[in-house]
Amino acid sequence: MPPFSPLRLGEPLPAESTPIEPTRGARPCPLPDPCTPDPARDPGPSSGVPLAPRASVRAPFSRFSAALLASLLVSLGVVVSISARTVGRWLKAERLKPWRFQSWLTPKYRASFLEQACPILDLYERAQQHQLAPDEVVFSIDEKTSIQARHHPSYRPTGQGEPAHVEHTYERRGAVHLLASLTVATGVVFGQVYPAKRFAEFSAFLSTVLHTAVDQGARLIHLLLDRGSLHRPAYLSTWLAEHFPHAEIVVHWLPVRSSWLNQVEIFFSILQRQVLMPNDFRSPWEVADRIQEFIRFRNEHPHPIQWSYTSEKLRKKYQPERPPS
Repeated sequence: MPPFSPLRLGEPLPAESTPIEPTRGARPCPLPDPCTPDPARDPGPSSGVPLAPRASVRAPFSRFSAALLASLLVSLGVVVSISARTVGRWLKAERLKPWRFQSWLTPKYRASFLEQACPILDLYERAQQHQLAPDEVVFSIDEKTSIQARHHPSYRPTGQGEPAHVEHTYERRGAVHLLASLTVATGVVFGQVYPAKRFAEFSAFLSTVLHTAVDQGARLIHLLLDRGSLHRPAYLSTWLAEHFPHAEIVVHWLPVRSSWLNQVEIFFSILQRQVLMPNDFRSPWEVADRIQEFIRFRNEHPHPIQWSYTSEKLRKKYQPERPPS
């Protein structure tokens, strides 16, 4: 059988496709029941009984549910009948969730990853534990680009027992770009919406952020930025020295492929879920007004992001302790 060939449930497989020998009438299933532990195999009440594999079968699935696995067991002749609930108990005992997956992005430059990431995590930990100096502030800065204004022909709000209804078709009315700064210690967000994304807009935005911080008494300012072209990594230090010669500004460049380290991305996620979806705006300026209104609303009762991942945890992940020789 070629890889990923269709598997029709309820029909026997070709003899050459699998070494499984059908066991008609095999009730109950010969696999061990995790609810009845075997003392010889189960060291304690909290440990599940390992499922003894019988054979391997190619199946055109990338995710498995308990119901699908139960159907496959019957189709392969392993059992005459079995419920999805029983399979679910087995999976729970083995701490298996074959219907779940998590995307992951491996750091591109492992040699410098810890060197760049750990100082950022240390800043988050200090801010959360109120260990920053009175004249020290940390800004998490990034942009959410190409926020489109899509106007739908009809929109019906949520009713009793009914979700909101949005016409599938839409007309594009333009797009805007949001530049935002999150004050890590307080959760206060400052944002400005622009029709274009260039260094001119970014430098104007950053000037406002820094002037406000200096006017409020900040002398040590940490900027958390990624190396996107909008931020001009090779030129930004020169620009800061020219425009803010009397302030101590430390730029912490995020490692490549590490946007998860930037707390303002969490704010962008909240904005997307609570404000920009469903996307039904008549103009880009309506988008801008809604975004600014949301930022003002959040800043009335700001709270910092509860960040629990520390540099110690990161080092343990990428620098595991070696066993003593």
